[in-house]
Amino acid sequence: MSFPPQHHPSITKERLEKALNPHYLPEADTNLTAIRYAAEHAVDSIEVAAVPGGASARPLFREFVPAALTEGRFAAAAVGHSFGPSWSTHWVRVTATVPAAWRSTDAAASSEVHLVFDSNCEAAAYTPGGVMLQGFTGGDAQTFRSNRRAELAITSDVFAACGDAASGALTLFIEVACNGLFGVGEGFIGPPAPDRTFTLAACKLALLDKEAAGLFWDFVVLRDLCDHAGKLAPTVSERAMVVANGVLNAVDAGDRSTFPAAREVASDVLRPAPMASAVVGGSLDAGAAAGAATGGAGTAGSAASADTARPCPSLHDTVWAVGHCHIDSAWLWPYAETRRKVARSWTSQLRYMVTGATTPAAPPARCISLPRQPMPTLRVSYFRLHAADTDFVFAASQVWQYAALHADHPEVFNGHLRAMVQAGRFIPVGGAWVEPDANMPSGESLVRQFLFGTSWASAHLGKEIAAAAATSARAQGRPVPRRVPHGDGVFFLPDTFGYCPQLPQIIRGCGMRYFCTQKLSWSLVNKPEHNTFWWRALDGTEVLTHFPPADDYNAAASVESIVKSAAQNKDRGRVSHGLMLYGNGDGGGGPNLPMFEQLRRLGARPHVPRGGSSSAAIVAPSSPVCATLPGMPGVLHASPRQFFDALASDAARWDVVTWSGELFLELHNGELAHGGAEDASSAATTLRK
Repeated sequence: MSFPPQHHPSITKERLEKALNPHYLPEADTNLTAIRYAAEHAVDSIEVAAVPGGASARPLFREFVPAALTEGRFAAAAVGHSFGPSWSTHWVRVTATVPAAWRSTDAAASSEVHLVFDSNCEAAAYTPGGVMLQGFTGGDAQTFRSNRRAELAITSDVFAACGDAASGALTLFIEVACNGLFGVGEGFIGPPAPDRTFTLAACKLALLDKEAAGLFWDFVVLRDLCDHAGKLAPTVSERAMVVANGVLNAVDAGDRSTFPAAREVASDVLRPAPMASAVVGGSLDAGAAAGAATGGAGTAGSAASADTARPCPSLHDTVWAVGHCHIDSAWLWPYAETRRKVARSWTSQLRYMVTGATTPAAPPARCISLPRQPMPTLRVSYFRLHAADTDFVFAASQVWQYAALHADHPEVFNGHLRAMVQAGRFIPVGGAWVEPDANMPSGESLVRQFLFGTSWASAHLGKEIAAAAATSARAQGRPVPRRVPHGDGVFFLPDTFGYCPQLPQIIRGCGMRYFCTQKLSWSLVNKPEHNTFWWRALDGTEVLTHFPPADDYNAAASVESIVKSAAQNKDRGRVSHGLMLYGNGDGGGGPNLPMFEQLRRLGARPHVPRGGSSSAAIVAPSSPVCATLPGMPGVLHASPRQFFDALASDAARWDVVTWSGELFLELHNGELAHGGAEDASSAATTLRK
């Protein structure tokens, strides 16, 4: 039944909310919570082997699994199996056969096979050869936007490493860690419970319907635009409410044949960003845009007309999206568990990147073309769901964590990580050995953080970092740098409890120009008055500093996060740029598929074209998002340094303020962060050996 929007918007908004509520009339024809998967199939077998030694035993695959198989330690298990106690480790062997109908060419075009594994704790999938594929984060099964990562896409590379594509047979090993992202306490940071257990809630194959999943995420973003876009774009907010209501009028959750028509309704607001052929210097070519608007062929137009159509950079908000996964090297879990958190989190990001690279990256190949009206230059398309993302950039700090991955999983470090660092997708940022306390350590201790961090990074990733910098410079028409700055040129310290006044001098002396944190937004009384400023040390040395306006280093990449990243920028009159650090963090995790789906629908594009081709258009900070989202900020995938370079351009033109002296956090008083001095001292000893 069709319902028009009500005169009282709250009634319509309540209808939209209920469509995403798994508990409110889940069988209703407008409840979209269960539409994404079209079918399920049981796995062939589940076997479990518990690692002896209790909480202190965390053997690597090569140290445990081959011997356990030889000795017959794996025993049959089933969904409902209880893993425990706290901090113990268990290995699971899963065999499965993908049904022939799911492997057909027709099925592959419209669906995707997933292994859904939910142990209600942290876990990681491995090939039979012992190579980690990705991490799992269980729990939160009733939510669609959370820390959860329970799906592993069974792509061709998984078949090649784990089974036989012809027969559909698969064998996977899964390491189950009996702890959550935040340890083993009850709630967020409760005291540790020594005897917690975690129940295997799901281990099955599931067939993802790409059209249904695309409709689901279309609706999520429309609903979010309705709720949050009003701060920047009231018209978009109101239009999104009307269109989202129209989607519910067009859909029947029990009839998949209604999904394409519902997505066509959604495309009135959600249209992919213009294709590269219609972009000139990052902004829509005026002639092409005019032709698209009139239905005509359009012409290239003169440079003067293009400049006239281009919005003023200083008046157009740009959100720079940097994937991030903050992992406290020491907090609610043992150091040994930190190493596993790094591996689980980073391999997941690498898998998104590497799997995405096998998919054609050009917009026509990434979309199912279903135009609503003739538009010869700007393609109106539906968003296609991916198990990966070809555009996002991920930044990770703390060189100690790179060293841990190098030691524990050299095949990952020397394979996908090296390749993605060289491609400019995986960014070693910060330069320091860990993210240290910045109050108590002496100046020498802080310098040693950079000395040992940058020395290790240069020795193990120097060639790849230099190659990425050269490719980026060529793509942007800039000279190739003779010297690549350490840590992407940015001291990255989002979660340290205050900053001593001499830090700018140390940052500049160690070869960096920029500083990024957000912790001062947590101050209890005196909130920071600026997001962008020059921070001056006692000796007069200055670094350009930025606090992400969303006041979060674990942003959800949602409409709300993006709106906050622009609307809460306290220096919008001076600079038009805001950094958004998105991804699950503190206990690891990083960006997940829901974040990528939302960013695509909000027009996110790479600042530097993939492949580094100098002939491809650089997406400038002034470029529009989509013709249908006026007033919303542009969203660019970029590295921290690319963001800061753009920020520095505005800061040089306008009167950006200067702050002299200490950056004092009015919270966590008397607490230190990460034991930085001890870690740096340990690093020094190791490197000398």
